[in-house]
Amino acid sequence: MTTADISKVGTAVDGRAAARVDSAPPKIVGRSVKLDALRGVAILLVLGRHQRIDPSAAGALSAPAALWQRFGWTGVDLFFVLSGFLVGGLLLKEILKFGNLHPSRFLVRRGLKIWPSYYVYLGWVAVRKLWIDSSTTSAHFADVWHSLWPSVFNVQNYFWLIRPHLWSLGVEEHFYLFLPLMLLCFARTRALLAKRRVLVGLISVLVGCLFLRSITGDIADFQNRYYTHLRLDSLAFGFLLAYLFHVRPMWWKKLAERRNLLLVFGLLAVAPAAILPYPSRLLGSVGLTSLYVGYGAILVACVSESAEPHWLDRVLKGWMGRCLAFVGFSSYSIYLWHIDIGGEAAKAVKPFLFAQHAELHWICVTAVFALTAIAGGILIGRAVEMPVLHFRDRLFPARTGLTTPRLNH
Repeated sequence: MTTADISKVGTAVDGRAAARVDSAPPKIVGRSVKLDALRGVAILLVLGRHQRIDPSAAGALSAPAALWQRFGWTGVDLFFVLSGFLVGGLLLKEILKFGNLHPSRFLVRRGLKIWPSYYVYLGWVAVRKLWIDSSTTSAHFADVWHSLWPSVFNVQNYFWLIRPHLWSLGVEEHFYLFLPLMLLCFARTRALLAKRRVLVGLISVLVGCLFLRSITGDIADFQNRYYTHLRLDSLAFGFLLAYLFHVRPMWWKKLAERRNLLLVFGLLAVAPAAILPYPSRLLGSVGLTSLYVGYGAILVACVSESAEPHWLDRVLKGWMGRCLAFVGFSSYSIYLWHIDIGGEAAKAVKPFLFAQHAELHWICVTAVFALTAIAGGILIGRAVEMPVLHFRDRLFPARTGLTTPRLNH
């Protein structure tokens, strides 16, 4: 074969790759109730993890209360998979539509989505430590700053946490910085995006994180699983699903044809998180991999569309799905504030609500905790997050149109 022949073959291959990229992916137009509903499920799981009454004090309800608390931490991994899918989809769509990527615009838009609400919350935590909690303990600005600075610089998951749930925001922040830079270096055009090295890179991240988790010591301290280099694979798997959705639509459609099987597989894959001891080396290594793979399968099953009416669509688009989507719409603000707002409300009513009846006591206090956390998060989200997003969209409008799920991204 001559050099000219080889060049022709290479050109043909590149053309086929570009054609695959330019193939129209399965569209999700406007807001996606299904994805919002999944976010609603995720935040409800997190609320269960932080319920304000020990499940052992719930009487006959101790078993379901314990299961909710035991399994609730996995809501964060569901958030990770959703974030990888949604945010990765925005970047992929920009490359597919324009043939290039503007990381600076993406990072500015991300910052205006996350930082205002986040720093308002950190400001509240600082004020509380300085003036509210100082009635019982002496607090000085230097002490508060010492406990706060890792969160201010988004490295709290490598140092210490001023609130236990903020570790996940550090992981997501690092992902939002890492992903556009990696795409800019290795897949900044349609042709580069079509190459299999993107898939190889993603699989390397998944395997690498699993390997690092497996060799990490001090398993009794599950906090060592908060490090970004040990938890990035959940977000990377969500991005892998976004890659299939946008760049390899035929692969996605083949998966989507098996929605029932995907749902069953997903439920089985996340089940070990409710069974394995917490913490344990198995859960902290392979268990986390099984968890994000399971949630990814559930995501594909939920967002896919079937030629024939599917029971999953009826559930997610029915009243239950709409209620979950309403909560999921404000899940970020709810996540930020749920311990402070819901926790304080539950603490205030705890002595007065059926203290002599364990089951009613747990139901009422947990309901107050969950409802006030949700209501408070929704109100603060409307007051802080929404105005900033409107401001952001005027000053830094997205380059892409609205043919992918927005969900306040």
